[in-house]
Amino acid sequence: IDAYIRPFVGGIKLTALTAEHVEGMLQGLASKSSSTQKRAWSILTASLNQAVKRDYVRKNVAADVDPPAVRHAERPVLTAAQARDLLGELKAAHDWLLPVYVLALHNGLREGEILGLRWSDVDFEEGMITVTGTLDRTDRVRVAPKTAKSRRTLKITTEVVGILQEQQLRQNLEETQGSDGFVFTSDQGTPICDSTVRRHFRNISHRLGLPALHFHDLRHTYAVLAREAGVPLEEISWNLGHASIRITADVYGWTSEAARNSTASDAIALVLSS
Repeated sequence: IDAYIRPFVGGIKLTALTAEHVEGMLQGLASKSSSTQKRAWSILTASLNQAVKRDYVRKNVAADVDPPAVRHAERPVLTAAQARDLLGELKAAHDWLLPVYVLALHNGLREGEILGLRWSDVDFEEGMITVTGTLDRTDRVRVAPKTAKSRRTLKITTEVVGILQEQQLRQNLEETQGSDGFVFTSDQGTPICDSTVRRHFRNISHRLGLPALHFHDLRHTYAVLAREAGVPLEEISWNLGHASIRITADVYGWTSEAARNSTASDAIALVLSS
């Protein structure tokens, strides 16, 4: 209040306060973040609501001013061409971490969800995977999903099914399955460290001249490409495991609309096919 509200309207009598004064406050906060502007507007609006209830004023003038929209910075992502180049390089090299990248780009899984995936979560016959847990970064143990919506079943394409079957075959041949049934394991059969994946992504990104992104940004890449391919926001939200579709809309609602005639997995497969 002292930093963002009082300097602009603190010297004005309550009964003399107008919507123009509130707009002036927001203009004065133009150099601040949009979330700071909205928080100041919300506090002032709530305070004036109380003033109306106590008959100090007849009207809440702040309610006549549209609240500032909170602007979400566009997430750093790969373009469709860059994503295709990345997957193409991994496929050509028969890279052992190809399935990790595929699940991030084709299905939008979180890094921990990918590394915590078990073979019992994969239904090859139906072409489905079910997210039932995530790998804790610190203790490297499998824990429950972060929210109820994070526990979800997703369609995977025949290409992804084939890549996961190859991964299972590789594990069997190299005898690195481990006792816990993880899809992705080290040479000792233990879960892969997230640092291994991140280092691998950093190295291949540098080699291909890709932007310096984090591995988690591949999940954002999935969401943006799916949105631009016309996949309904509701389906993207479900696939990402967001607790609310509002979260998805706030972050990815800025991307373009297109005809909504395919599922997310099919649309992404089309975009990422070379």
